[in-house]
Amino acid sequence: MHPFALSLLVFAATPMLPVKANPGTWQLLYTVTRPDQWLTAVWSRKDGTWYAGGKNVLVVGKDASAKVTDLPQAVLYKFGEDSAMRVVAVGSGQRIWEQDGDGLRLVHEKASPLSGRASYGDILYGVGYLDPASAETLMAYGPNDLIGFRGPSGAWETKRDSSLSRRAQMGPSDIHLPAKCQRLTWRWLARDQGFLACHNADSYFFGGGTMAAAGRLPTACRTDLYALSRQGDEVYASCGAGQTVWATTVGSRSWTRVQGAPAGVRGLGARDGCLMAVTDRKVWRRCSPASR
Repeated sequence: MHPFALSLLVFAATPMLPVKANPGTWQLLYTVTRPDQWLTAVWSRKDGTWYAGGKNVLVVGKDASAKVTDLPQAVLYKFGEDSAMRVVAVGSGQRIWEQDGDGLRLVHEKASPLSGRASYGDILYGVGYLDPASAETLMAYGPNDLIGFRGPSGAWETKRDSSLSRRAQMGPSDIHLPAKCQRLTWRWLARDQGFLACHNADSYFFGGGTMAAAGRLPTACRTDLYALSRQGDEVYASCGAGQTVWATTVGSRSWTRVQGAPAGVRGLGARDGCLMAVTDRKVWRRCSPASR
């Protein structure tokens, strides 16, 4: 599978706090039981409602109470939020879901989705405000230059656009790379914020047109960076064959293993002092004592 399909972006904001290795206890919120379902992404809203989704399934919860919705023959790859703070999700078959009450409603899909290996070209695995020519146009993106955009009427359309696709997946074209840095990985964190990993294992935060060193990546994160989430100055990553969780603080230039985190983390979502994580079959949450 394409690496971007496995490394799903998460946009978040919260107060600027130092990274703590274990500020709270991990709580199991939900377990997927059907063998044809598994999880890839997670999101939490400011009101505490959380969303988890993946192959054939969407779960919406509040604390340990959850409602499950089947998504037949679909994979949900990525959650995000629009400027009105409504949850948006994207996935296979050019599918796009938008928040409808506490759930999600399918608002776009390819009329005749492909099957088998050919269906890879119809995946959407990222979403955000990434078009410099239209700051209020919400975009989704996938492989093979696939771009989705929400028009003024609220309807979604898709097209192939190599310029927008490159920006979505590689960052701004006019970005000034630090010395000795060959771009390995780019992840958007917000409209004008991103994370850059270099082939020499250096990492940087991008914001306001400038780069800030984030230190040497942990060994586990140098080849496989599955998920990345930021809240204020705290950044969390799931990396390596074991999909372990690591944390850093903007300006600290060092990464720390998050103690007690579950192994096999495929998706992360940080918000308001809490960090959510999903493995193939479980939804977890850890909150700092002051946040709950």
